Amino acid sequence: MFNLSEWLVKGIIDGFNRGLTPFARVTELTAAYVSKGLITVEQAEQIAIACPMSVDTEESEEE
Repeated sequence: MFNLSEWLVKGIIDGFNRGLTPFARVTELTAAYVSKGLITVEQAEQIAIACPMSVDTEESEEE
């Protein structure tokens, strides 16, 4: 049986890992899906772990 919430989670993570979905968009999508009840907070945590925010060290050094 098709599970929409699992499909959404896998799609967000896959898009991030392939470089198709930037971190900011992952955050927006995840928050929207949680607020609509399409994914759970636990699934949002899975996404957060799988899609870490990258830290650009060059920008940090310039500041």
